[in-house]
Amino acid sequence: MFRVVNYQIAIYFRAMAKKKKQSLAERIAALINWVGEKPEPTFGDIKSELVECLGLSETLENGALIRDAENKVTVLEAALEKSNLENSNLQAELQSLKTEVDGFRAERKKQEEKTQRKYPDLPPLEEAILWMLIGEDEGVNERFVHSELERQHVKISLEKVKLILEKKLEGFAFYNPEDGTYGQGTTWFATDAAREYFDERDKL
Repeated sequence: MFRVVNYQIAIYFRAMAKKKKQSLAERIAALINWVGEKPEPTFGDIKSELVECLGLSETLENGALIRDAENKVTVLEAALEKSNLENSNLQAELQSLKTEVDGFRAERKKQEEKTQRKYPDLPPLEEAILWMLIGEDEGVNERFVHSELERQHVKISLEKVKLILEKKLEGFAFYNPEDGTYGQGTTWFATDAAREYFDERDKL
């Protein structure tokens, strides 16, 4: 009797181990084949098998739902990353285009201002010399102009300064020929045109 019980227990555990390895379809097929066999399964046996099948189906269903959800998340993440990259590229392109447009506008404004100006731009050196005369009602001696340029590390001779004042800045600078220089150089004054020149450039 003891051996028979042990044998039945061994068969039971082998059956349970085999059952754990079975898929849902295999379990249902086994349940179908069980019906009609001798001894016939009781309702309790069938219910027990169905409960196990239900648990397995829920597990499989939940796993499928999770995988489906994970796949959707992956797709959405990829779409979002692509969208962010495209938006970033678009923002960069728009900023570059805006900078280019601003540059065109600034250049056009500069050209329009030059067209509307009464006096054309002077070379930097001539403009710097003329600027020294602005606001000096008693005039500025050409020797002072020369020394000031040298102080600013501009290599230029006194004769070149005189030439610029007499020729290059004609109409912008003048001197009184009746004033004696006494060997100390000529004193120069700014004309109204010189003031208009700097006023056009918002430097006054």
